[in-house]
Amino acid sequence: MKMCLGGIDHIYDLPNPVIFTHGDTDGLSAAAIAVRAFSRKKIEVEVVITQPFSLHNDLMKYDESCNMIIMDLAISNKTKEVLLPGTIIIDHHPSTGEYLKELELTGMFVVFDIKKSASQLVFNVFGGGKIDKYISRLGAAGDWIITNQELGKQSTLLASSMSLVPDDDQMRYYILGNLVAGNNVWQMKEAAKRSKLAFKKLDRIREEYTRLFEDDMFLIRFYQDGFGFASILANKLHKEFGKVSFAVCPLDDKTTDLLVTARAPDENTLDLRRIFKKFYDWGGYGGGHAKAASGVLPEAKFFEFCKYLSSITKKKKKKSKR
Repeated sequence: MKMCLGGIDHIYDLPNPVIFTHGDTDGLSAAAIAVRAFSRKKIEVEVVITQPFSLHNDLMKYDESCNMIIMDLAISNKTKEVLLPGTIIIDHHPSTGEYLKELELTGMFVVFDIKKSASQLVFNVFGGGKIDKYISRLGAAGDWIITNQELGKQSTLLASSMSLVPDDDQMRYYILGNLVAGNNVWQMKEAAKRSKLAFKKLDRIREEYTRLFEDDMFLIRFYQDGFGFASILANKLHKEFGKVSFAVCPLDDKTTDLLVTARAPDENTLDLRRIFKKFYDWGGYGGGHAKAASGVLPEAKFFEFCKYLSSITKKKKKKSKR
């Protein structure tokens, strides 16, 4: 499913452009391509690195004097309520696709394609040369949209470097700045250094987690130090055991909310989006893709969440016996 801007020349005419982008490899790659395009037009642009669960708060810090461009961030009900008319959205998350008609009717410009990464979509919109194409493919590899061994290594290095200190956005801006400058991943010495430290930390975390649920699915919970590594570990576990894998850890030290990240093997028929939609019923929120999703869940609802996973497993077993 696609919706594209009839023409994007007006993007360069917008005063005070502000890009809101996801703080992962695909989101940073998407922003880098756009910043490079604006720079070619000698236009300054601000970049705000955020997460889907905090996007609505970040949007509210800006007023109508700014023109907002949202990249690689799934639109939720909370976000939808604070969007300003004329906002440009470039995304590939299924949850954004559910609001396409509504977004268009309320004056948004949307570029959407579930089969492409955000960085590929931004490259299609803004264009560019060989460096920009490399950046778009790097972002696509980071989101497993394309399979390429070399780009896979580079995207893994970036993801792990950001996971060492997950709330350190300066590291993300360091990566963004390097991409904008046209540097490849192997030139990012600080990222390589942090990546090595991150994998050492990951080995320690793997020894300390508590395994709470294991059947057709695999669930592990961290009580500290897990944030930033949850997605990496969920990805490792689903590949290692061939099961749907969930990693759960504290969202931050300010609330009791939990961050839940999940990955599913390609051959698994379970749609993770269906599970994370339930988070809204429990006072949380979440979304993503059929095989990769995440969300925020109140601590008090954690065991209800586990029971729900158990019920899904039991239903699958009953069907297989028939």
